[in-house]
Amino acid sequence: MLRVKAGMFGTLCVVAGACALFAEARHSLTGVQVSAVLVDQFEQCQVEFQPKGESRRKEPMPCQGAFAFRAAIGENKVRVYKTVLALLRVPMADGSQRAVKVDMAKLDAFLMPLGSSVRVVYDPSKPDDVRLPLTLARVQSYLSLLGLGVFLLAIAFIGPILRAVLWAFSGKDRPIADEAAPELTRGQLALLGRRNALRDRAGIAPQSSCVEVRMAAIGGSRQSFGLRP
Repeated sequence: MLRVKAGMFGTLCVVAGACALFAEARHSLTGVQVSAVLVDQFEQCQVEFQPKGESRRKEPMPCQGAFAFRAAIGENKVRVYKTVLALLRVPMADGSQRAVKVDMAKLDAFLMPLGSSVRVVYDPSKPDDVRLPLTLARVQSYLSLLGLGVFLLAIAFIGPILRAVLWAFSGKDRPIADEAAPELTRGQLALLGRRNALRDRAGIAPQSSCVEVRMAAIGGSRQSFGLRP
């Protein structure tokens, strides 16, 4: 069970780290880097609840009203999601100015005063997709997530990995497991018994292998077992 959990969590870490690193690198390489202006900061809330007889839903609501609604209905029935957003004025390539709302956590600009200049990268095909330029620290965080995922996967598959390493350094060929011998008929069993009896008379130790059993199963002739009519 521990290996299964480690494998699942490791897979999630590898996928999340690789996807995030690829998306950030692609955005920085194909985007346009400009200097935006921090115009305003504000809060935005969403309320998640389930009306009687309906499915659960999430709706935007002013933060003050959202917390009052949760207090009236109950914390167990209502969940409030608060996000702090930054309103940026981003200069476009055509010389125009575009107002873009960006999550403050992505900008890491909680302590910046209004009017500050922020270096950002926007996607020309999606001007509202504004992010910080990719830095070495962020690359290291994504690589750390990838490393954690690889470590957990190694724990999950430690058995096969160790066997493969031992066989690689032993210099021996891997044993190939014989296929399961098919069920023989009475006539085939009698044929094998006669062959062993003839070997006993000749002073040869009786031997049997899965290959010979399979030959008998598919209708091998007497001569294939060294018997003469």
